[in-house]
Amino acid sequence: MQTDERQEQPIVAHSIVDEIDTYTNALGGVRVEAIRTGLGTGPNRVTVVQDRRLTLTSSDVEIPVLSHTTVGDDKIVVVNIRAAPKGARWCEIDLTEGAVIAYGSSSEHTAITVPGLAFTYIVTDRDQLAAAAEDLRIKFAPPPSGQVHELVRSSRTSALATAMSQLPIAAEHRVDRYDARAADVINAMADALSIEERVTRIGCRRGIDGRRIVTCCIDHADEIGRMPSIAELCVVAGVSERTLRVAFTQEYDLPPSLFFRAWALDEARRRLLRNDLRQENVTAIATDLGFFHLGRFAGHYRRHFGEPPSATLRAS
Repeated sequence: MQTDERQEQPIVAHSIVDEIDTYTNALGGVRVEAIRTGLGTGPNRVTVVQDRRLTLTSSDVEIPVLSHTTVGDDKIVVVNIRAAPKGARWCEIDLTEGAVIAYGSSSEHTAITVPGLAFTYIVTDRDQLAAAAEDLRIKFAPPPSGQVHELVRSSRTSALATAMSQLPIAAEHRVDRYDARAADVINAMADALSIEERVTRIGCRRGIDGRRIVTCCIDHADEIGRMPSIAELCVVAGVSERTLRVAFTQEYDLPPSLFFRAWALDEARRRLLRNDLRQENVTAIATDLGFFHLGRFAGHYRRHFGEPPSATLRAS
């Protein structure tokens, strides 16, 4: 008795991400924690195609987002960067248009996405890719567990990028040909991951580098000009809340919340002192730096500098 081995019709979903500041998404064995960091130029547009073999996600970014991604234990992820504006950084590396990045099982990375960034990624089971490589009689060489590699650009990576771009079209408009297109993607992934020459970018298993974590967080606060939240700092540094606390305690003998409160108070004083044209008042400066309870801000400021913020403003 013959059985029908065809896959079910794929699920296709379109999303517009604009009104939320934080979200956590688990899709296809990949967990993404992301925080919106600014206004941007419009919504992020996301298309997802999913069946039993793979999950494809295509994103066009128009709002700035910081994210931390964790790949499942038995998954492999390959990403094609379709457009890479200045300032887009993944795994502490500046992105370039046309790059193809592969994530091994259990790998992690942090990302700075900016308006204009466009990328497509595929998530599938490691065993499925290994089986496809065996059928194609090629040597399967995915990134080791915990590592992220940028693949050397070649005809194989170009073929993979093309196959990935065709899959959403087939899912929506050529359903009768979707199975063939999905098989093309799996085979192209296996073929691209047979390339031996790679550049290792980052792995997930690292000891605590307190100086790196602290510097990364301070740079982020300087860039955004306000007190960052603990959740935001965890995403920026790519660490857990416990690791974040350990790093700041090791470096400054302060938890991150108290460190950045002091940082913001110092910044408030600088802005009050140089505000010689009275272009900003105490309320505006405090709110801009992330103090939303003005009474507490005034109390912290007085304890920190021995005078109320209004006195500092008058002295300017």
